[in-house]
Amino acid sequence: MSPRRRARFALGALILAVPLAGVAAPAYAADSTGSISGTFTVDGQASFGASLEITNTSGFFDYVDLDVSGAFQVADLAPGQYQLEFSYPNGPSQWYHGKASGGEADPVTVVAGQDTRVDEQSLPTGTVAGTLTDSSGSPMSGAFVNVTSPDGWQNLFTSTDASGHYSVAALPGSYTVSFQPQQYPELRATVPGSSQPATYTVAVGATTTADEQLPPTGTMSGRFTTADGQPASNVSVSVYLPGVDYDASGEGSATTDDNGDFTLPYLYAGAGYVVEFSDWNTGITQWAYGAVNEADAADVTITAGTDTVVNDRALGAGSIAVTAKDSATGKSIADFCAGSDGHEACSNGTGQVVLTGVRAGAESVYAYTNDARYFQPDDRTATVVAGQTASVTFAMTPGATIDTVVKDAATGAPVADVCVVPYSGTKFAASDGFGYCSDSQGVVHIGPLAKGSYRLYVGAERTATYGDQWLGANGGVGTMAAAQVVKVNAGKEVTAPPVRLDHAGTVTGAVTDATGHPVADALIANSASEPGSGATYRSSVTDATGHYTVTGLGPYAWPLFVNPQTTVPWQWTGGVANYAKASTVAVNAGATVTANVGLALGVKLTGTVRGPDGTLDTSGRVVAYNVASGNPIGVAELNSDGTYSLPLIGSQNVKLRFEAYQESEHEGWYGGTDFTSATPVDVPAHKNLSLNLTIG
Repeated sequence: MSPRRRARFALGALILAVPLAGVAAPAYAADSTGSISGTFTVDGQASFGASLEITNTSGFFDYVDLDVSGAFQVADLAPGQYQLEFSYPNGPSQWYHGKASGGEADPVTVVAGQDTRVDEQSLPTGTVAGTLTDSSGSPMSGAFVNVTSPDGWQNLFTSTDASGHYSVAALPGSYTVSFQPQQYPELRATVPGSSQPATYTVAVGATTTADEQLPPTGTMSGRFTTADGQPASNVSVSVYLPGVDYDASGEGSATTDDNGDFTLPYLYAGAGYVVEFSDWNTGITQWAYGAVNEADAADVTITAGTDTVVNDRALGAGSIAVTAKDSATGKSIADFCAGSDGHEACSNGTGQVVLTGVRAGAESVYAYTNDARYFQPDDRTATVVAGQTASVTFAMTPGATIDTVVKDAATGAPVADVCVVPYSGTKFAASDGFGYCSDSQGVVHIGPLAKGSYRLYVGAERTATYGDQWLGANGGVGTMAAAQVVKVNAGKEVTAPPVRLDHAGTVTGAVTDATGHPVADALIANSASEPGSGATYRSSVTDATGHYTVTGLGPYAWPLFVNPQTTVPWQWTGGVANYAKASTVAVNAGATVTANVGLALGVKLTGTVRGPDGTLDTSGRVVAYNVASGNPIGVAELNSDGTYSLPLIGSQNVKLRFEAYQESEHEGWYGGTDFTSATPVDVPAHKNLSLNLTIG
């Protein structure tokens, strides 16, 4: 059973028990919904306790216990595509049709007025089995066992019997194994002589043995009191190794009793533990001994067969009085909010925030305004003394504000929940989040902004009926170049032209490569996308035949961005690298226009990535940015030997950034410290290029 189930919730599909194996009677309602029915068998037989999880991309979730014959039926499902996950006791999860992970699953399509039949058989498995003993070699019964695949899709759960033995069926592949004995900390099986998790390989029909012996243990006890020495009850006590994976950390926890005492009967022997106290009565967290931050916590050693005593006293609490002023005029700011140590409050026009119950010690304080007029300042540090009030004043830098109002282009009625993103310069990659959104009267306040020139992208996705646009002088437009430029100065409020929303249109078509073959799984969007973010505004992914459909575009001329997600380079329509030179597709309100996209082949940029000391980097990615637009225009994952192969549209200048996946490796721009100072690379039109990169 997948642990992801804990975060899901049912939205009310009707689950019907099926008394007999075989074909279930259709159970869809009228003509508006459909159903899914079928069977799941394990090694050709019904499995008692088998279950089904059914989800879709809209957040629908339901959980179904299969009957004794392995049959199921889910009725009253909205038409669309669903993902089915099957699991059974002491066995793996699998996804329709015969897939080992949800990322590979085939969708099941529900059609209104129809029943979709699904019959699934269990995949071939091997076995992970072993014995868990304590430090003396005696069997540990009733211990929880978790067998997990590296990608997280397979989480297999079982427990040890009276002899300490366990066994679980697993799909072929690699796994780690962790144990949770009763009262003991969780322990992951490790490579002998190291703290690295051990990896166990499972083959079909074979048994892989994963035995484990618990390390020697000691105990910890202690007492936690209030700042004035009185017993502190109901305080959470956590013991762990900082920076170590939880499964291997030997973490333990307890709660103080009415006398402030606590005991942890089993902790694995070792050095470097820290002890954290979280007082639910006051909301204050601290570390032994009297430390405000984990970094300042004392190292505690657990010795086998010995009780380690840790006594501590609450730091106590004081208050912080916070004020704010305009950095340009020196005038007091009446409305702002501030917070520290989990406490937050707003001034409500008084010009002061008093935070009470703040933990004593050096505490970080933050402040911000909600009126889009000031940039959030850097945090300040206040030294809090128990029973006293510390003072902090923030100097806030005023920014510019752009105001506009969103209306229906035809009726002039205000439109709420339309979100605006300001762009300066020429770069147009989709931003995470929604930007600044209109209220019930269509009003949008955008800021604070630095002095400069901005163009406004308007996203109407929340409205369902209107199309996105760039704000033009007299209505929407489809390109950044045609958008209205709004100039602002610090501390000033500027009114932009009103946003006049038109109804959306649709673009559909097929994406083919240079040989005319369809390109599946290609991303089509009206904006570039930053690697790692994946954010887009209006987009689609091509199906197996290369077809796509992009909805929600305003009725204007739009260029489209294509990420083939293959060895074919990223590009804009027309086979170009620069957004400003792309060909456009004319969209019509309420209509669908066809635009087939033929991809240019491009060239390859290859080489190695090294640090300044000449050491090869072996994990990360090389990202290319078009110099003219600043947009990302290609990405290549680094191979294990430090080489990369980056497909690019030829005849462009790019700047290259290496993004490391490990802290030990170098990260940054080729030839500079940022985009501006990085070295431009001239990519030929029809010739591959080799370039070894030194980063840092």
